[in-house]
Amino acid sequence: MHAIDAYIAEQLSTIAGTPVTAPAETVARVWAQLDRAEERQLPRDRHGNVQYEELLLTKLNLLEYPPLHGDITVLPAGEAPRWPGGHRFAAVLSHDVDYIVLYPWRERLRQAMELHHVITPWRVGRRLAAAGVYAALSLCGLARVPAFDAWAAEEARHGFRSTFFLLPERLQAPTDLDHFYHYDDRLPFRGHSVPLRKAVRTLQGEGWEIGVHGSYNAAYDGAMLRDEAEQVAGLVDAPVVAVRQHFLRFDRDVTPAAQLTAGMQVDSTLGFSGTIGCRAGMAFPFFWPEGDLLEVPLTIQDVGLLRGIGHRQAVRRAQLARARALIARIARVGGVVTLSWHTHPDMPGALEVYRALLETVAELDGWGCTLGEMNDWWRARREALRQTPVVEHEMV
Repeated sequence: MHAIDAYIAEQLSTIAGTPVTAPAETVARVWAQLDRAEERQLPRDRHGNVQYEELLLTKLNLLEYPPLHGDITVLPAGEAPRWPGGHRFAAVLSHDVDYIVLYPWRERLRQAMELHHVITPWRVGRRLAAAGVYAALSLCGLARVPAFDAWAAEEARHGFRSTFFLLPERLQAPTDLDHFYHYDDRLPFRGHSVPLRKAVRTLQGEGWEIGVHGSYNAAYDGAMLRDEAEQVAGLVDAPVVAVRQHFLRFDRDVTPAAQLTAGMQVDSTLGFSGTIGCRAGMAFPFFWPEGDLLEVPLTIQDVGLLRGIGHRQAVRRAQLARARALIARIARVGGVVTLSWHTHPDMPGALEVYRALLETVAELDGWGCTLGEMNDWWRARREALRQTPVVEHEMV
């Protein structure tokens, strides 16, 4: 079998739960989406990211109506259920921890000190001024908004767990778009002021996952990302296998290879911060053709859903309905929706919308899980198929 045919067959077989072969036209459609060839020709924004408006899926209004689901719905069904406990679909829950307190004066001060030789004096001054203002607000007690408490409590109410992506505390190539918290910095956690390391170790012990939020430049540098992952692993005293890149920086020809070099097993960067939907044309995990990295595409991010709405309740309700409808479509095909909410989102109503989406997942019988749990489940599913005697089913 041709290498591409074999690769696509394994991705579809893992979804189906039984070995399948696909006709040439199906292979071509799926390969075009998973290889991301289109993106090599598209313009990039200032962060080096593909502009979603340029995607063919966007122009055809298919980001929220994944076209590959038509191929997936005709797959033969394996005997074993697709998701643990017979759940109808899966919801990977995650949070990018860009800063750990509401007014991060220490981070602004560190940023000014570390970048004084690479940014203009005016920008250094702005960061020093911000540090002063934030420190004053903190002294007034206005910064005591916990980074983890509300998110974990809402998830626990449904028996769900999520992945918190932490940045490294030492940056090899810092930029003014990175963040500068340290693991001994204190933050409010369950009614007490504790070091960040104590909070995340407590969460990890209760079933939440800690992943690495690769810094701005680490998206293209495997050695740098490996150092950052090792910092996070040292913080929690456990292996770190899950990654999402800061600013969702992603180059299909560079980033997966860098993540593999860093020892990562699963990524959830492939998505957009400007809109919601399925960048890969389907709401299912897949392994990249090179190496052994699992991609669990990002479906709905708080920024892509809520930024710019402000306090306009009617618009927020409309966006919530839009996100719920997308989750329902994914549930109907037994797929995976990935939610990403920043721990300190700067959009009004972000927690309320997240709460409502968790309720939607629960009502539709979704398995709320961490990225690491999805990685373990999907790899075990693939391995079981590899051990299955080959009696292939041909797609209709």
